[in-house]
Amino acid sequence: MEKFVAVFDSIHRGVAREAIDSFNRFWTSTDIGVQTQTYISSISEHDSSEDEHGRLSMWRAFGADAPARVALVFRVPPFSDAVEFLQCIFSPVAYLNKTSAHAIFAEVLVNAENERDFLRTVSYEQVRNLIFFSFVVASTCVKHEGFKEEREWRIVYLPGYYPPMNPPRIESEVKCLSGVPQIVFKFPLDASVAPEIAEIDIATMFDRLIIGPSRYPWVMYEAFKRTLEQAGVSDPGAKIITSSIPIRS
Repeated sequence: MEKFVAVFDSIHRGVAREAIDSFNRFWTSTDIGVQTQTYISSISEHDSSEDEHGRLSMWRAFGADAPARVALVFRVPPFSDAVEFLQCIFSPVAYLNKTSAHAIFAEVLVNAENERDFLRTVSYEQVRNLIFFSFVVASTCVKHEGFKEEREWRIVYLPGYYPPMNPPRIESEVKCLSGVPQIVFKFPLDASVAPEIAEIDIATMFDRLIIGPSRYPWVMYEAFKRTLEQAGVSDPGAKIITSSIPIRS
């Protein structure tokens, strides 16, 4: 950590220590802390080879207690201002062991040293915020290397970090999930909420829905067809696939 502070002190004196102290306060705060007030939505990269059946490991791992499971496939834009508008972080998960994690940290320092002149043209506040959010991403988007087949991306939301907005850009409600009452934030996929999120409207991004192994696939087909029609998806019946992949119970 001394090396980290020294490198960024050579860019803006005190910026690294301020970012670290800010993160530590945010991490331990009981009201807005990262540990208690971080909300995450997880999605997985999808290959065209999985269009008909999905991925067996994902069917096995998630929703095992549910009698019916589906996979929603979206074509996410490579870059969108919607994430910044909604004050979220959208990041791939890094699957690391201790050695590779240290190697990435060292690479960051080498890059910062090599780009020192450029970084001095970036404001103190911007560099501080970049350091702060790099710690947030490192805390929320790193997993054990054994999970790398998931190819996960995460949407990370820290509502306590930003000043509240009226009306809020992301609505919340209390839900009881698996018997646990909890606050759930509902990430909007609806252009009618705000024009800034038109690129991630569900009708724009939707590619297909794969119905997982189920005793009631056609009942689910009709229900999702109607729901997708109501969401503005064109020709939804042609975009719903029933996976025939077998899973031993």
